[in-house]
Amino acid sequence: MNAPWTLGRKPSGAPATQAWFPIQAIRDGCLFRDDGAVIGGVSLSPLNLALKSPRETRAILTAVYAIFNSVRTPWQILSLYRPLDLAQYLESLQDQLHRVNPHRAALLRPYLEWVVAQQAGEQATERRYYCLFTRTGPDAVALHHETLPQVAQEWNRMRGMRAVILDDAAWQSLLFGFFHPTKLQAETVPDGWPQWTETLPEVTPMPVARPEEVTPDVLVDAMASS
Repeated sequence: MNAPWTLGRKPSGAPATQAWFPIQAIRDGCLFRDDGAVIGGVSLSPLNLALKSPRETRAILTAVYAIFNSVRTPWQILSLYRPLDLAQYLESLQDQLHRVNPHRAALLRPYLEWVVAQQAGEQATERRYYCLFTRTGPDAVALHHETLPQVAQEWNRMRGMRAVILDDAAWQSLLFGFFHPTKLQAETVPDGWPQWTETLPEVTPMPVARPEEVTPDVLVDAMASS
């Protein structure tokens, strides 16, 4: 069995794949790329627009595009599927099955069997969302620390939405899930994974252009096509 892959310091004779690996370090809540870019981000717990009225949906989309248009640095939305651990949920269902009356138990039992099958077949997944922001230059980390709390605060103003700034542990969990998606249900993020290089390369920062303006109509069209 092959040992789990980890990223350590890049030796001069490193394989081609590792030599092209674009991540240099994770520290201070930021991800450092080999091209000089420094990435900060927030994790987002989305709300279900299907439960909102048309007026509420329009208000939410207007708030979202206002947030993006207030950002003066490139951004992107990242969405990842992760296995969902249903163990605690199963325990609660089994407990309810013993406490409800026979009529409700007859309705609950088939659903419990379905959840057990989902867990056994590793078919239960959740979708996690992240909003990532790119900066360059010697003050990139300080600017992330200054602006990310403001961005998260604006997201959290929307009822039902929750935004949390990514710290080092969250970045490692994100990357472990990206590179090892099949291991997430059986394993947690290993201690010290990966062993990031702390010596940043001397590179010329790439130019950062202001992103194009986002409008509510664009968001509605994107949702309709997804």
